[in-house]
Amino acid sequence: PLLFGPEGLPLRAIAVVFLLLILFACFFSAVLLALTSFARSFKEAQAYLVPLMLLSIAPGLLSLMPSVTLTGPWMIAPLVNMVLLARDVFAGTAAIAPAAVAIVSTLLYAFAALGLAARMFGDDAVLYGQQQSWTEWLRRPNEPRSATTTAAAFGCLALVFPAYIVTSGLLAQWPFPNAATKIAASGLATLLLFVGLPWLALWHGRVRLRNGFQLRLAPWPSFIAAVILGLSSWALAHEIVVWRAQTGGETSLPREQLEALLKSWRTAPAWLIVAALAIAPACGEELFFRGYLLGAMRNRWRPATAILASAVLFGLFHLITTQMLAAERFITSASLGVLLGWVCYRTRSVWPGIVLHACNNTLLLLAAYYRDVLETRGWRWLQQEHLPRGLIALAAVAFLIGVTIIWWSCRRGTSSEPALNLSLSANQDSHVDRDHQP
Repeated sequence: PLLFGPEGLPLRAIAVVFLLLILFACFFSAVLLALTSFARSFKEAQAYLVPLMLLSIAPGLLSLMPSVTLTGPWMIAPLVNMVLLARDVFAGTAAIAPAAVAIVSTLLYAFAALGLAARMFGDDAVLYGQQQSWTEWLRRPNEPRSATTTAAAFGCLALVFPAYIVTSGLLAQWPFPNAATKIAASGLATLLLFVGLPWLALWHGRVRLRNGFQLRLAPWPSFIAAVILGLSSWALAHEIVVWRAQTGGETSLPREQLEALLKSWRTAPAWLIVAALAIAPACGEELFFRGYLLGAMRNRWRPATAILASAVLFGLFHLITTQMLAAERFITSASLGVLLGWVCYRTRSVWPGIVLHACNNTLLLLAAYYRDVLETRGWRWLQQEHLPRGLIALAAVAFLIGVTIIWWSCRRGTSSEPALNLSLSANQDSHVDRDHQP
């Protein structure tokens, strides 16, 4: 009673904390493995581990401070977020959105650390009994590479996710002079995060942008299909949102906040809404999730696994808002991510996906922007009502036509440019690049 109150400790809290301990152990073990892979001897490994062990005590001390809560940067701080989340679970005050941010960020950190360790243990220097230092690992390769590594991709992902959370919070709280400036800043931040960070990773790895972002040309029919898919896939997303709302699920924003958001949008010109909130996210997210991440994963994984993994990650980025955890955003975004990943895989290019994504975003944003005009004509976009059956059938037929065009125009036998497989060493990468130079 002195520790957990008169009701004691609930079994549910014990089970949740046990799962958090498993996640914490996986993350900490991955960090230890990655850190010790740089050691030249057992004593040097001990010298690396002792400071880390001492540093891991600090999160436990922070959890004793009532003023330190699982909000803001603490949600993405390694070790600290798990300790604060466990404290909130014991107290019965854990919120879903901060907990999701903490869990997802810890998983990404663990994958990045495991990728680093796998890269170190799979290096030729380890096979021949040599060791690499930190400076050798951070040094840029001498020769250009044909593709990025999975370890580098997950490392970049582990940087982009916390940066995305922090940037979203800053944009929400920053005192912008007007809504137009805030919208423009949001579009610029999206491009800097989802294009700038992977571009730096590609530059450091000497990976060609054309291969790293999959900037190859696609067959021209695929662009027509992308427009058709972008203008028809919204119907499925709308029905999922309506079904979720009618079954008692929470929406992304409360009604009052959604109305205030739309009112602020209408103070900005429509072209700015489309450019900053439709085209900029389409370009940035496609270059990162399909161009960079999917391109790295499909060199090591099966196509279906790579597409599903990139789609789940795409959905997780859209799952968490500053207000709550919106399940319908994950379902719709992950479903769209599967479609976009399949289009990128079939066309071997990111450009059709950008067109598809931009068309889908533009249609939804303009529908919300001109909602009052549409409602006067009988369209109740934000009233949580199902679309007419005829419109759903038309969208389904158009969707099937778009998929058929993609499948037909990008048959493997007529593919103009096969993707290069990731080489096992930098030496082999350089030979592949020289052989494929024009």
